[in-house]
Amino acid sequence: MLSIEQINANPEIMRHYTPGHQLTLNYIEGMQELAEGRLHDALPLLESESADSPCYGLARGNSGLVLLHLGQYQQSEQRSSEAIDHFDKYGCPHPPSCAQFARNLGESVSRQGRQHEAIRFLNKAVGYARKLMEIFPDFAEDLEIESGHAFNSWGGTLLEIGNLHASIDCLRAALDIYRKYAHRNRVGMAETLTNYGLVLTELGRFNDAWMALQEALPIARHANDQNQIRRIQIAIIRLDPLLLTDGDPYVILEEAAAEAQNQGRFSTAYIRRCIKATLAVDRGDVAVGNQAVAAAIRIESNLDSSDPSPARLRLPMAQLREAAGASIDEVLNILITGAHLWFERLRKPSIGEDFRAASYTMHEHFRFLSRKLIETGRLDEALTAFEAGRALGYSIEVDPSIMGRIVNSNHLGERADAVDCTHLRSIQSELKDQEAILVIAFLPPDLVAFIVKSESIQTVSLPLPDDSTANQSLLNEIRLIPGKLHKDVGESALPQFIHDFGAKLRGEIGGLMIKAILPNSILHNVPWRALFHHLGIPWDQLPCTTGFGLLLHDRQTRVIKRACTALGNGSAGAVDLNTEARVFAEAFGADGHFVLDCNSRDIEAAICREHIVLVSCHGELKEDWNTGQKTLFLEVKDGSKAANDIFPDQIKSDVVVLSACNSGVYEVTWSDYPVGAAPDLIKAGARYCVCARFPVGAAYAAAFMKQFGEQLAGGAELASAFIYSLKEMETQGFELWKDLACLEVVGRAF
Repeated sequence: MLSIEQINANPEIMRHYTPGHQLTLNYIEGMQELAEGRLHDALPLLESESADSPCYGLARGNSGLVLLHLGQYQQSEQRSSEAIDHFDKYGCPHPPSCAQFARNLGESVSRQGRQHEAIRFLNKAVGYARKLMEIFPDFAEDLEIESGHAFNSWGGTLLEIGNLHASIDCLRAALDIYRKYAHRNRVGMAETLTNYGLVLTELGRFNDAWMALQEALPIARHANDQNQIRRIQIAIIRLDPLLLTDGDPYVILEEAAAEAQNQGRFSTAYIRRCIKATLAVDRGDVAVGNQAVAAAIRIESNLDSSDPSPARLRLPMAQLREAAGASIDEVLNILITGAHLWFERLRKPSIGEDFRAASYTMHEHFRFLSRKLIETGRLDEALTAFEAGRALGYSIEVDPSIMGRIVNSNHLGERADAVDCTHLRSIQSELKDQEAILVIAFLPPDLVAFIVKSESIQTVSLPLPDDSTANQSLLNEIRLIPGKLHKDVGESALPQFIHDFGAKLRGEIGGLMIKAILPNSILHNVPWRALFHHLGIPWDQLPCTTGFGLLLHDRQTRVIKRACTALGNGSAGAVDLNTEARVFAEAFGADGHFVLDCNSRDIEAAICREHIVLVSCHGELKEDWNTGQKTLFLEVKDGSKAANDIFPDQIKSDVVVLSACNSGVYEVTWSDYPVGAAPDLIKAGARYCVCARFPVGAAYAAAFMKQFGEQLAGGAELASAFIYSLKEMETQGFELWKDLACLEVVGRAF
């Protein structure tokens, strides 16, 4: 073995450090123990490095790494912070390690359930590595590889909180770096590809997910990384168990769970048994499923109080009990207990591991609970349960800032055998006689509409296709409705199933005044108002508002100010958008202002004031073919600008009208996640946004906005102004399906 003097004089060793740096024997011994995997032996050596040692900062950082591997995340965070502070004061003797410790800091924070905070740390870790590349060009390759590791951790954390498109961006950046240096580094490649496959699975890009996992598996096998091999196999099982070419899914999941349990990683062991139980439900293997549930329950007391996994287990547990012939009361008690657990666990930051799968299970749990309550005739509880799950999903997937309000509202109450409907009753109390709210939801095996009236709730249902292929075909047809309407296909754009359901629902609506329609997920693609009018319901009975959830209802009664700013730029076909803006504003007289040839700063300033805002600028949705993410770009005087860059995070306008082309187009994904400029504006503070289901025709938009502006300026309420304008457009000869079906008012208020 080389002496300490020989080590410090060896250029092959010391080339990894900055000139003049000296290693200590204690540090070398600690790092040798770490390199050979003896973590418990490495830790006391690294911890004992004296504060005046030239290796003190490196020792603290590597102590943080050891503690991270040992699951002592708070201590790891502290040591990593101490190392970075030391380097900031005294310099960085081994630049790649400095970048690694910054990443370790972010990972230790993430493992404590503080994902949003961790994202900031990991963002800084990437920036830190790039800054060090400029300062230490001799270490540029190692530092770029470290930035790849940071991108991987960043992408994994974004996956945990459900920011899927941003996660893809980070993971692709990591993959680009790993492929660039494949000749000298394969560490992280398999993990990144696995994360990438998980994100793609969540986005429904199953072929791409399968290709990523196929690429990851041989890399992990070549490195003999058994933990990563199992992680890839489990990802394949979640994608489709039939794709697993070697091994039995049950055996793989049980072995992986047992190994994690033996290592003290109880959350991971529990999750893997949840996956096993869910697979057993899908396959009808009740005995196997019950074994997985029992094994999970035995370690439940070892889980952190904020871990969502116990909530996640209750869905397959209830399904397995039902399959075994349990009573409906027993099944409901399991489901209501699970719903309580979801609310309780989401009061605290989640552990995060595999959270997207947990989020999906949460949606399914509340849907299944609602279905069972309908079967027992407990319709008010069924609706509350469904909407409680939808509200939780919205706060997880769309607007985390409202999570506290949602979980503290306690829609489940205290009883383990009933759902608390107090909040629903308060909404019903706001309805007048002959007023109703429609909630339309996929609750397999049926499509169900809840008709909410002041004194009662009823349901209308139509069985979904029994065959899975036919069911998927129906969902695909619903997804295509907006595009077909835009192409002037007419009423045949709607599947016959939707026509049949509309007709059945129309028979129950009778003379009711519909205050709002709240579709579930991709049912937003259906132009319900146009369908009901086509079936004979007068415009005056139909609502102006389409919403994202009953329990997200904004009960504030702010008066919309009768003042406006209208902004225009360019043209759409033969329609001058500046003229459209000017005409809209002039209806308000002295309280109307218009900005012609507007720029992005004009729009930003306008929506930060408390009044009605109309934005009439050509909009184009540009899709990133690598991620599938669509971004709205507005054509303004200072160029084509992304709407996300124009609209601030907080706005004051009660009503924002997005006119012209694609500017107002929004969609809602299967998980009930609204996407587009309009939902972003609602999230940022707007009470209402007038937007579009598909690109609006320029001539129709100009005519509609003129009428709409005149009605608002004349003192009409938003709902009355919108419906009156629709009636007038029909009188003027505009077509129901191509024109009148297009525009929507979305919002949290009714």
